[in-house]
Amino acid sequence: MDKNYFFRLTLVFSFTLGANILSAQGPAQEGAWSDPILFDLVPNAVANLPDGRLVTWSSKYTDDFGGGDGFTHTQIFDPTIGPDGAALTKTISQTNHDMFCPGISNLVDGRILVGGGSSSEKTSIYDPATEIWSPADNMNVPRGYQSNVTLSNGAVFTLGGSWSGAIGGKFGEIYSLATGWVSIPSVTGELLLDGNDPDLDEPIPSQKYYRSDNHSWLWAAPNGKIFHAGPGTDMHWIDVRDVDNPTVVNLGRRGDDTYAMNGNTVMFDVGKLLKVGGSRSYSSGTPASDKAYVIDINSEVPVVTPVPGFKRARAMNSSVVFPNGKVLVVGGLDKGEVFSDVGAYYVGEIYDPLTNTWEDTAPMQVPRTYHSVAILMPDGRVFVGGGGLCGSCDVNHLDAEIYSPPYLFNDDGSLATRPTISAPESASYNSTMSITGSDEIMSFSLIRFSSASHTTNNEMRRIPVSFVETQGGYDISIPDRNLLPPGYYMLFGMNKFDVPSIAENIQIGTTIPFVGTNPNLVLDLKFDEGSGINVADDSQYGNDAVIIERDNNKNPIPVTQEYWTNEGLFGNALEMDGLEFQSNSIVEVQYSESMGSIKQNMTVMAWVYRDELDNNIAVLAHDYPRIFFGFHNSLYKWQVPTSIGGDVECYVGRVPLNKWVHLAATFDGAIGRLYVNGTEICSDVAGGELLLETEAQFTSSFTSSGFYDFTQPQSLSGITDEIDGRIDELKVFNKALTRQEIASFYAVGLEQNNPEVVVCPPNTITAQYKIGSDGDWQTGNTITVAEFDEVYIRAIVPSGDEYFVTLPFIQQNTFSSVDDFPDFEDTTAYRIDSNTGGGNDVGDGFVNKDNEGKYILTTIGGCMAVIDLKIEGTAGCVLQQEYRINGTYFSGDDTITVNEGDEVSFSVLPNELPNVTVTLPDGTVVDDNFTIGRITMAQAGTYTLSSASDCSVTLEVIVVADTGCNIVQEYRINGVFESGADTITLNEGDNLAISILPNGIDFVITLPDGTEVNGDYVMEEINPSNAGTYTLSSRSDCSVTLEVIVVADTGCNIVQEYRINGVFESGADTITLN
Repeated sequence: MDKNYFFRLTLVFSFTLGANILSAQGPAQEGAWSDPILFDLVPNAVANLPDGRLVTWSSKYTDDFGGGDGFTHTQIFDPTIGPDGAALTKTISQTNHDMFCPGISNLVDGRILVGGGSSSEKTSIYDPATEIWSPADNMNVPRGYQSNVTLSNGAVFTLGGSWSGAIGGKFGEIYSLATGWVSIPSVTGELLLDGNDPDLDEPIPSQKYYRSDNHSWLWAAPNGKIFHAGPGTDMHWIDVRDVDNPTVVNLGRRGDDTYAMNGNTVMFDVGKLLKVGGSRSYSSGTPASDKAYVIDINSEVPVVTPVPGFKRARAMNSSVVFPNGKVLVVGGLDKGEVFSDVGAYYVGEIYDPLTNTWEDTAPMQVPRTYHSVAILMPDGRVFVGGGGLCGSCDVNHLDAEIYSPPYLFNDDGSLATRPTISAPESASYNSTMSITGSDEIMSFSLIRFSSASHTTNNEMRRIPVSFVETQGGYDISIPDRNLLPPGYYMLFGMNKFDVPSIAENIQIGTTIPFVGTNPNLVLDLKFDEGSGINVADDSQYGNDAVIIERDNNKNPIPVTQEYWTNEGLFGNALEMDGLEFQSNSIVEVQYSESMGSIKQNMTVMAWVYRDELDNNIAVLAHDYPRIFFGFHNSLYKWQVPTSIGGDVECYVGRVPLNKWVHLAATFDGAIGRLYVNGTEICSDVAGGELLLETEAQFTSSFTSSGFYDFTQPQSLSGITDEIDGRIDELKVFNKALTRQEIASFYAVGLEQNNPEVVVCPPNTITAQYKIGSDGDWQTGNTITVAEFDEVYIRAIVPSGDEYFVTLPFIQQNTFSSVDDFPDFEDTTAYRIDSNTGGGNDVGDGFVNKDNEGKYILTTIGGCMAVIDLKIEGTAGCVLQQEYRINGTYFSGDDTITVNEGDEVSFSVLPNELPNVTVTLPDGTVVDDNFTIGRITMAQAGTYTLSSASDCSVTLEVIVVADTGCNIVQEYRINGVFESGADTITLNEGDNLAISILPNGIDFVITLPDGTEVNGDYVMEEINPSNAGTYTLSSRSDCSVTLEVIVVADTGCNIVQEYRINGVFESGADTITLN
């Protein structure tokens, strides 16, 4: 993977006396810090991105928190800019989610999932490819200050979080793209409460509950379970591998440790955690802990070993593992206290697990306490930033510092020479990954991309990996998913002095579906029975199937043979021996309400093994031709007509003989897609709903291994298209799954290590093309050419095996590189639009719009390369408007009407078109997926959506003015939010901030003196001159007023007090006594 890291250091030498030690060593002993790097926000949360940058965010404010809705300020940090890196322009998210104090996870594909926080039930996902936050499935339990962890199957688990939402009841949930959030009520948040430290120093009893289920330390363990390490003293195994049958085992105390809120753990080696710091209260000023432990979780009974020599009792600290296995503990202070830098530590400490000792770092310039973060970057340096986020307090730190560890320096303080490596962009589990690298490398380690907030980072883990040196490189052994939960990892190579290379960022593994109830799964035939005629549906809906035989008069008869094999991919499987019209057996599922729920969104998938390639095979069918999923002789086939006259027609690829392939298809109301082994090989635009038959005998059922067709005289039994081969794991969803979700099911099959599964190592087949007979051959999967160009395509297959070319429209030939290419003009390639089998094509070898689509090149063993041909020009324009209004997608209309303040964005269908632009009513041209945010009257007009081929459609946007004035005064008095009053009374010296609800609307505040200010208005230490009427106006001329009364501090605030006959009274100027 290519990088553009430019590595240079600005050395800052500090001599700090007092609470911290005098630092007089060099960078080879204690490292070096950069000067502070300014941000436009307090980086209270941070996460690694696949390109080496970091995404940071604060809350709905840049320097404060509070409120339960609105947006989030985000800022990207780029470590390659200048000597130390720089923060880019701040942006604001548009997901109506204040992402302060959430659970964070690094998803398998490099995106960042953020759940809960101030907007306690919300979930948002940051996509580094688009640099956009998008809303995702809401959590079932509103929560904040919870912790997330990515599991070995790629799912995200969360637990706890009574800071936000109701106190208590924060049971576990698990998230995947396929299911959204699924509740696990039996894994209760109460297990996080401390059972062995009854003297917790929270002064308010309710705080013990409110605080004790925060910031839990959760780790995906080598045994496939979740290890709960703290901060309570009880440790637990949590097993959610079967979501319907989870287990929790209490493992007893964490050695002799006490409750350690705002301490943390980090995985520095396989199954080994370093625990440091914390305090017995969250924020009551209790002393920080100087206890450190190594927790070994490689066996069912964890071993907790005290680590001596931790010099500074810390809470609110961060911990970061280095490529060499050492751990940096940085920041924090000497007590459990929020929004304070008193007692802060400027000097960090580095733990060496080989010697079991600690060494000091150089001191940083800025204290990093509550709301600070630290994270490792691919260049081996550490980002340390933030702290505060407390409004008008004096401990807000809108900056960061970069720490360069000692391993980056020679003894004389100069920069060390670093090893170099180059690696593939991805790797699979239990495989060997070949890389190139300099010859002095002595060890390698993988460190997972991670995310941190509130001292907690459950994603970071270091796994050393074994290797074999090769000629000019190294073969790295990639372990299994229990050690490496799927996602992005930094691969470091180190020399004998522990100097690391700049990391190669590698995506390892894929998600696999978790075991348990999935409400979107409406049919799940596992074919595990092994005998009989009944096939159980493993979904929650009970759509059981039955195997039926019919005689040649179409009458049902007792089955005459077994239709089972123990040679399935997952144990047993269905096995039949049909031959198209000579079919007598079928698997039948009766129509039901749950099966009918696929009408608007659908996914179907199965593992299929074919013994012949000459006949058509229906893997799933319904009222043919309304649904057909399977094979058209040697082609993969997905065909569904729709309610508005559309028709998804995919006939592509080449099926391998005697191999297991994973076939999947989706329909989302606009586009149908076909996938083979996790790769999309066809897409076809067709809007509307699927056509389903609900009552008719035979045709209302859903069938596998054939379908009913009484129109063919050759089909005496009424059954046709039965398989000669095997089917395993047939699943139907009432949701269009994503490519990543479908690939996760293929990954499960790969991990069976069955030699009959199609496996395609990198470079098994590579697509190439050239434009014009004299053009140069180019490697690539997308071709954009003008109409009437000559386009040639071919595959590079190092094995020399035969491969096949299929075209992106039906009733076309399949071309063999062995049997057909020798007869072509270019005997090594296929010229597009030649030798076609009719249809709209001219067949003259010059491309036009009819030739657009995906051309599939397939080896005889089933490995594929896809070439997507796009034609410039205006003929045959197939663009369709797509727009999202308040989070819901719509498409196809030329005119839409929205209300002022609605959230609106624009795009086109099909989604995969490149270089789409949107021309705004004022003539401004912007990129695809343009988000307006909350629309105003001024943004009404005609929007033109155009593709690279000069194809365009327009969308007329009518905006209805918001005359109902629904804005409300919002104000923050001394840090506490309130809203809705027309008049408020404050004391002189109070702090006041004025805003409006709902958040995210542009507004102006007119001050009592007539001055206008845009947006929130903050007054620190208010005085009587600030009293008066404040008018808050939205852009739609809607306004409300807020009368501010300020009570002057006269300096004399004593009152008479007197006791008469033992009774206290006060305030009268005159009293009369008997």
